[in-house]
Amino acid sequence: MPSKHSGNAIVTGGARGIGLETVRLLARKGMRVGCLDIDRAAAEEAATQLKVDGLQVEPIVVDVTDRLRVQQSFDTFLSGQPLCAVINNAVFIRFQPFSELTDESLEKTLDVGLKGAIWCIQAALPALRRAAETFSDAAIVNVSSGAAFQGSVGFSAYSSLKAGLTGLTRQLAVELGRDGIRSNSVAPGPIPTESALADPGKPSDWTSGALKRTPLGRMGTPAEVAEVIAFLATRPSSWVNGQVISVDGGKSISSHDLR
Repeated sequence: MPSKHSGNAIVTGGARGIGLETVRLLARKGMRVGCLDIDRAAAEEAATQLKVDGLQVEPIVVDVTDRLRVQQSFDTFLSGQPLCAVINNAVFIRFQPFSELTDESLEKTLDVGLKGAIWCIQAALPALRRAAETFSDAAIVNVSSGAAFQGSVGFSAYSSLKAGLTGLTRQLAVELGRDGIRSNSVAPGPIPTESALADPGKPSDWTSGALKRTPLGRMGTPAEVAEVIAFLATRPSSWVNGQVISVDGGKSISSHDLR
């Protein structure tokens, strides 16, 4: 591994979809990136493939709900170095009507997406503070969703998670901003990621309904979301703090087409 790089970053849920594209893009920008995922095979395969391209990517295999292991994993990857950015993308998706929510699905949704993000940010804080002192910038980027602001049948647990993550983003922008650590979110619109498409509870009209309500008339791609995440995670966005940026083809500002 080359001895020089432009800083460290960690991306949770980094082995596929939006996470993988974010890992790839940050590494292309010269960063050493931790590809954190609970799936060992997927994380190691992603890191191996990206290393073939000359990118500095290391697998971090950990369950983000395990607070102690998260701290240990961050410490091992960083070894006292600054952390320029932590991107919280790990998520558990289970589409269920509100009346059918179960303890198991609700707890797992919140444990992975919200509590997991909190544990990762706490584990990252000392290294983020070092980055703020060393580089005059450090960033937290949380992957929220348009579901935090717009209702859809079957999205109660997921929407609650993303609304909580959005609130956390704004709180941290105030609380950690004095340390030079910025906190922002992206709120993707309809993106056909593997995890979303694989859920058997996904509404049957999810794709067609999303297309009808999106002014650009198409689905987004993980790479398009990664571009905005990378912007928020790096110095070009150094004066952006506490914001939630929609990356949704205009879906969030579009009314229903009644024609």
